Amino acid sequence: MFLHYNSRLACVFGASAGSATGADVSDRRREKHHGIFSRIGRLFRGFLGLFISGIEARNPQALMEAARQEFRDKMAQYNLALARMAGVAERLKTQIKGKTTRAQDLERRILANHRAGIWNWPAAWRANCRS
Repeated sequence: MFLHYNSRLACVFGASAGSATGADVSDRRREKHHGIFSRIGRLFRGFLGLFISGIEARNPQALMEAARQEFRDKMAQYNLALARMAGVAERLKTQIKGKTTRAQDLERRILANHRAGIWNWPAAWRANCRS
């Protein structure tokens, strides 16, 4: 449903009779043409849907096989995604283990330096890291 410009109604609502600009007119034309093409598209999709429904009704085995194949494809995608996530989880576990080991090593070094009375720890730390 399209609303068209009515000069009498425009006067009642306080607009002048000549208030429709060229842009307004072209917008309405565009909407009208767009409306026609969208209606034709819906009609085409409707006929296509009826055609496909008829084929499906005549051959339910083909429909079932297509559904099975789609299910197999989705399962393959699911398994790939699951394997990818398992790989990410293992990589994160390895990184956590390495970082934990590094933190424990640094903590042992700090405590050893503290017990030894080394207060100039940046110089001692740099010397210790080189070895």
